[in-house]
Amino acid sequence: MPFKIRRSAGVVAALAALASCGSLPVASVTITTSMSMPVAPSTSTTSPPSFTAPDCSLPPRSDDAVVFRGDRIPLMRVGAVSYRRLGVVLPTASAGPVVAHVCRADDQSGLRDGDGPFPPGTELHAVAGYDPRFRLGVVEGPQLVVMESIRNDAAVRGRDIVDLTSGVTAIEFREASDPTRLYTTWTEAGSIATVVDALHDGPAVPSNPSPNGVYLQLVFVMVDGTTVETYVDLASRMLTVGIGLPEGIAMMLSNGAASGGWSQPSAPTKPIGAPPPTTASPPVEERLVRRLADALGVVGTIELLDGEHGQGSCINRLGPAPMLCVDVPLWGLWQYADIEAQMLPSATEDEARAAASGLLERLGLPTELGEIGSNGAQITVAMRAGGSVVVAEGGRIAQVIAPTSMLPPG
Repeated sequence: MPFKIRRSAGVVAALAALASCGSLPVASVTITTSMSMPVAPSTSTTSPPSFTAPDCSLPPRSDDAVVFRGDRIPLMRVGAVSYRRLGVVLPTASAGPVVAHVCRADDQSGLRDGDGPFPPGTELHAVAGYDPRFRLGVVEGPQLVVMESIRNDAAVRGRDIVDLTSGVTAIEFREASDPTRLYTTWTEAGSIATVVDALHDGPAVPSNPSPNGVYLQLVFVMVDGTTVETYVDLASRMLTVGIGLPEGIAMMLSNGAASGGWSQPSAPTKPIGAPPPTTASPPVEERLVRRLADALGVVGTIELLDGEHGQGSCINRLGPAPMLCVDVPLWGLWQYADIEAQMLPSATEDEARAAASGLLERLGLPTELGEIGSNGAQITVAMRAGGSVVVAEGGRIAQVIAPTSMLPPG
């Protein structure tokens, strides 16, 4: 099937508003980032940011209490963390100890420490199973209103922004501009764990909406029946709350959504050293896909998929094992990704050159290499015949993007 870019000016406008922690119409809740920053493994020895009670010394900006205005998403800020109200409530039995109080009834744009959509002095409870940095609760009658974190200015890694450790039972893939449209649902434990680990380990990055983003909503269904809803920009490989994702995880999510009918981009950013062909090449035969997989050490069943100009092939496209896709989602290219390797430190230049040369030798191609570069986290090696190789420590290949002219001889 042809691939189409999913972009929405309305979605981008909503991203910009919530990224600054302003109040948004209910139908437009999302934030995102536009930077493309591959995930680098954490080397920080700094302790993760802890929960701190708000500073109530600041005076209110007006005497008007702002409590759950009907056309707005209620927002709150405590310390470095901004929260929004979840669409569900929990029984009061889920309320933990009081950890802070609301300072000012104010949920306007430009939240200050202690601002919230509740009367001053309202008790903020911990929520059972969650660190207060991620969820706070307010008791209202027989129910617990839950406020969930959407931003942490002190975050270093993704685990400082989202907490999925209490258990995810499913991941839903939904249309960004119409979340009622469900594409597919993952319930397989291995795939869920791979995505959750990548989110927790990803670097915290600034939020800045991109008009060229390719957005998808991800809904994490938790064991307590609540959900953690966020958006991902697959073009820049960013989780909407400001978490960078590895290329392999972005590909895994893209493939997962496509399996449910989501349309992928037809004109992605051109990979380094791998210009798309000017005319459509014929589909790659299955026997050549298998030879390529053998050379890369990819083991699994070949899955045939509809590509832009014919039938493409993938092995392990939903991970977490090393995956290989040929002619999908990009026609005329093959892509290899090892998600575990993408989380490792970078190779040295010598290791990278040796790994790239060894790959070309296994493919039966000339071992001529081009320039050495970096994707921001790991060394990349351009190949004279086209394409590029990303290499992790020890010479482990993390990613390859190459034209389908670079296949083992038939």
